Amino acid sequence: MKARFTPVRDPRLGEGLQKTDLQGRISGVRGEVYVWLPPQYDDPAYKYKKFPVVKLLPGYPGSAKTWFGTLKVQRQLRPMMEQGTVAPFILVSPRTHLLGDTDTGCANVPGKVNAETWISVDVRKMVTDNFRASEKPDGWAVAGFSAGAHCAVKLAVAHPDRYRAAVGLSGYNAPAAERTSLTGRDPELRRANTRC
Repeated sequence: MKARFTPVRDPRLGEGLQKTDLQGRISGVRGEVYVWLPPQYDDPAYKYKKFPVVKLLPGYPGSAKTWFGTLKVQRQLRPMMEQGTVAPFILVSPRTHLLGDTDTGCANVPGKVNAETWISVDVRKMVTDNFRASEKPDGWAVAGFSAGAHCAVKLAVAHPDRYRAAVGLSGYNAPAAERTSLTGRDPELRRANTRC
Protein backbone atom coordinates (compact mmCIF):
# COMPACT_ATOMS: atom_id res chain seq x y z
CA MET A 1 0.00 0.00 0.00
CA LYS A 2 1.61 3.17 -1.19
CA ALA A 3 1.28 6.09 1.19
CA ARG A 4 1.76 9.81 0.74
CA PHE A 5 4.28 11.29 3.14
CA THR A 6 4.78 14.94 4.02
CA PRO A 7 7.78 16.44 5.83
CA VAL A 8 7.12 17.44 9.43
CA ARG A 9 8.14 21.07 9.78
CA ASP A 10 8.18 21.46 13.54
CA PRO A 11 11.59 22.44 14.95
CA ARG A 12 10.68 20.76 18.27
CA LEU A 13 10.63 17.42 16.46
CA GLY A 14 14.00 17.78 14.73
CA GLU A 15 14.89 17.31 11.09
CA GLY A 16 14.14 14.52 8.67
CA LEU A 17 10.84 13.42 10.15
CA GLN A 18 7.94 12.67 7.82
CA LYS A 19 4.37 11.62 8.40
CA THR A 20 1.44 9.97 6.70
CA ASP A 21 -2.20 9.47 7.58
CA LEU A 22 -2.73 5.74 7.14
CA GLN A 23 -6.05 3.96 6.71
CA GLY A 24 -5.35 0.37 7.71
CA ARG A 25 -6.72 -2.04 5.13
CA ILE A 26 -6.83 -5.01 7.48
CA SER A 27 -7.56 -3.31 10.83
CA GLY A 28 -9.86 -0.54 9.62
CA VAL A 29 -7.97 1.83 11.94
CA ARG A 30 -6.93 5.28 10.71
CA GLY A 31 -4.08 7.25 12.26
CA GLU A 32 -0.85 9.10 11.69
CA VAL A 33 2.47 7.33 11.36
CA TYR A 34 5.82 9.13 11.74
CA VAL A 35 8.92 7.84 9.95
CA TRP A 36 12.56 8.85 10.27
CA LEU A 37 15.14 7.54 7.82
CA PRO A 38 18.80 7.09 8.80
CA PRO A 39 21.45 9.37 7.22
CA GLN A 40 22.65 6.47 5.02
CA TYR A 41 19.23 5.95 3.41
CA ASP A 42 19.93 8.29 0.46
CA ASP A 43 23.66 7.49 0.25
CA PRO A 44 24.43 5.83 -3.14
CA ALA A 45 26.58 3.25 -1.31
CA TYR A 46 23.38 1.99 0.36
CA LYS A 47 21.28 2.08 -2.80
CA TYR A 48 20.30 -1.60 -2.56
CA LYS A 49 20.34 -1.89 1.23
CA LYS A 50 17.17 -2.95 3.05
CA PHE A 51 17.27 -1.31 6.46
CA PRO A 52 16.15 -2.78 9.78
CA VAL A 53 13.19 -1.09 11.46
CA VAL A 54 12.51 -0.13 15.06
CA LYS A 55 8.86 0.61 15.78
CA LEU A 56 8.43 3.10 18.64
CA LEU A 57 5.30 3.05 20.81
CA PRO A 58 4.42 5.87 23.22
CA GLY A 59 2.79 5.56 26.60
CA TYR A 60 -0.87 6.35 27.16
CA PRO A 61 -2.17 9.00 26.54
CA GLY A 62 1.01 9.96 24.72
CA SER A 63 1.50 10.82 21.10
CA ALA A 64 3.57 9.13 18.39
CA LYS A 65 5.51 12.41 18.25
CA THR A 66 6.80 11.99 21.83
CA TRP A 67 9.74 9.86 20.72
CA PHE A 68 10.96 12.62 18.40
CA GLY A 69 10.01 15.69 20.44
CA THR A 70 10.41 14.98 24.14
CA LEU A 71 12.81 12.01 23.88
CA LYS A 72 14.70 13.36 20.82
CA VAL A 73 15.55 9.82 19.71
CA GLN A 74 16.73 10.72 16.20
CA ARG A 75 18.90 13.59 17.48
CA GLN A 76 20.70 11.08 19.68
CA LEU A 77 20.98 8.36 17.03
CA ARG A 78 22.01 10.43 13.99
CA PRO A 79 25.57 11.25 15.16
CA MET A 80 26.18 7.63 16.18
CA MET A 81 24.94 6.38 12.81
CA GLU A 82 27.07 8.95 10.96
CA GLN A 83 30.16 7.88 12.95
CA GLY A 84 29.43 4.19 12.38
CA THR A 85 29.09 3.32 16.06
CA VAL A 86 25.43 2.36 15.51
CA ALA A 87 24.22 0.54 12.40
CA PRO A 88 21.59 2.53 10.48
CA PHE A 89 17.92 1.66 10.89
CA ILE A 90 14.52 3.20 10.23
CA LEU A 91 12.39 4.59 13.07
CA VAL A 92 8.60 4.28 12.83
CA SER A 93 6.13 5.63 15.38
CA PRO A 94 2.44 4.90 14.77
CA ARG A 95 -0.44 6.41 16.64
CA THR A 96 -1.55 4.10 19.46
CA HIS A 97 -4.11 6.38 21.15
CA LEU A 98 -7.02 5.19 18.99
CA LEU A 99 -10.21 5.39 21.09
CA GLY A 100 -10.65 8.80 22.67
CA ASP A 101 -10.02 8.53 26.42
CA THR A 102 -9.37 4.78 26.37
CA ASP A 103 -6.08 2.85 26.36
CA THR A 104 -6.51 -0.01 23.87
CA GLY A 105 -3.64 -2.05 25.30
CA CYS A 106 -2.62 -2.59 21.66
CA ALA A 107 -5.24 -5.34 21.50
CA ASN A 108 -7.82 -6.47 19.01
CA VAL A 109 -11.16 -6.15 20.81
CA PRO A 110 -14.14 -7.30 18.72
CA GLY A 111 -16.61 -4.52 18.06
CA LYS A 112 -14.24 -1.89 19.49
CA VAL A 113 -10.84 -1.66 17.80
CA ASN A 114 -8.20 -3.72 15.98
CA ALA A 115 -5.20 -2.00 17.54
CA GLU A 116 -2.87 -5.02 17.41
CA THR A 117 -3.55 -5.56 13.71
CA TRP A 118 -3.11 -1.83 13.01
CA ILE A 119 0.34 -1.77 14.63
CA SER A 120 1.71 -5.17 13.65
CA VAL A 121 0.15 -5.70 10.20
CA ASP A 122 -1.04 -2.47 8.56
CA VAL A 123 1.79 -0.19 9.70
CA ARG A 124 4.40 -2.86 8.93
CA LYS A 125 3.00 -3.39 5.40
CA MET A 126 2.96 0.36 4.76
CA VAL A 127 6.63 0.60 5.80
CA THR A 128 7.80 -2.28 3.59
CA ASP A 129 5.74 -0.98 0.65
CA ASN A 130 7.14 2.56 0.84
CA PHE A 131 10.72 2.22 2.08
CA ARG A 132 13.72 -0.05 1.62
CA ALA A 133 12.92 -1.86 4.84
CA SER A 134 13.72 -5.40 5.81
CA GLU A 135 10.80 -7.75 5.47
CA LYS A 136 12.30 -10.46 7.67
CA PRO A 137 11.45 -10.69 11.38
CA ASP A 138 15.11 -10.40 12.37
CA GLY A 139 15.10 -6.92 10.81
CA TRP A 140 12.28 -5.68 13.05
CA ALA A 141 12.17 -4.61 16.69
CA VAL A 142 9.54 -2.83 18.74
CA ALA A 143 10.21 -0.49 21.67
CA GLY A 144 7.94 1.37 24.03
CA PHE A 145 7.69 3.18 27.31
CA SER A 146 4.99 2.82 29.98
CA ALA A 147 1.84 1.52 28.24
CA GLY A 148 3.90 1.38 25.04
CA ALA A 149 6.39 -0.93 26.79
CA HIS A 150 3.54 -3.31 27.66
CA CYS A 151 2.51 -3.22 23.99
CA ALA A 152 6.04 -3.69 22.67
CA VAL A 153 6.74 -6.81 24.72
CA LYS A 154 3.25 -8.21 24.14
CA LEU A 155 3.55 -7.78 20.36
CA ALA A 156 7.02 -9.34 20.16
CA VAL A 157 6.02 -12.33 22.29
CA ALA A 158 2.78 -12.85 20.34
CA HIS A 159 4.38 -12.39 16.91
CA PRO A 160 7.92 -13.83 16.68
CA ASP A 161 7.17 -14.10 12.95
CA ARG A 162 7.18 -10.27 12.81
CA TYR A 163 9.60 -9.08 15.51
CA ARG A 164 12.89 -10.45 16.83
CA ALA A 165 13.36 -8.00 19.67
CA ALA A 166 11.42 -5.84 22.09
CA VAL A 167 12.50 -3.10 24.46
CA GLY A 168 10.23 -2.13 27.33
CA LEU A 169 11.03 1.01 29.30
CA SER A 170 9.12 1.44 32.59
CA GLY A 171 6.43 -0.94 31.44
CA TYR A 172 4.32 -3.67 32.99
CA ASN A 173 3.31 -7.25 32.11
CA ALA A 174 -0.44 -6.96 32.64
CA PRO A 175 -2.71 -4.19 31.34
CA ALA A 176 -3.29 -1.42 33.83
CA ALA A 177 -6.49 -2.03 35.80
CA GLU A 178 -7.74 1.52 35.38
CA ARG A 179 -11.03 2.85 34.11
CA THR A 180 -9.25 4.19 31.01
CA SER A 181 -7.85 0.75 30.11
CA LEU A 182 -9.97 -1.24 27.66
CA THR A 183 -8.07 -4.48 28.32
CA GLY A 184 -7.34 -3.87 32.01
CA ARG A 185 -10.88 -3.36 33.25
CA ASP A 186 -12.30 -6.56 31.71
CA PRO A 187 -11.01 -9.74 33.47
CA GLU A 188 -11.10 -11.89 30.31
CA LEU A 189 -9.30 -9.27 28.20
CA ARG A 190 -6.81 -8.69 31.02
CA ARG A 191 -5.92 -12.41 31.12
CA ALA A 192 -5.66 -12.60 27.32
CA ASN A 193 -3.33 -9.58 27.19
CA THR A 194 -1.03 -10.39 30.11
CA ARG A 195 2.51 -11.45 29.16
CA CYS A 196 4.58 -12.98 31.96
